[in-house]
Amino acid sequence: MTSDDTNALTIKLLESNSYFGMEPSQVKIIKQKKVACLADNDARLALDPNDKYKIQTKPHGHGDVHSLLYSSGLLEQWYACWLRNWVYSFR
Repeated sequence: MTSDDTNALTIKLLESNSYFGMEPSQVKIIKQKKVACLADNDARLALDPNDKYKIQTKPHGHGDVHSLLYSSGLLEQWYACWLRNWVYSFR
């Protein structure tokens, strides 16, 4: 799972290291969306320091992994192959 902040660098890392011995088709990358940042415990929105009309955003976090696996269709692909017994997640 990547985000706009990490997707390009993750792909570059994988490609420059020949996918660490895996076939590229064995690696599935799903990208999470960003959500608004909170500035404090009172849930005030974090504004861009250079533009007070722009809200800062960050990747949603690890909680997205389950919904992304489902919404991306990856779980259905794995189920259709019936070969997948385990899912490894590196954080």
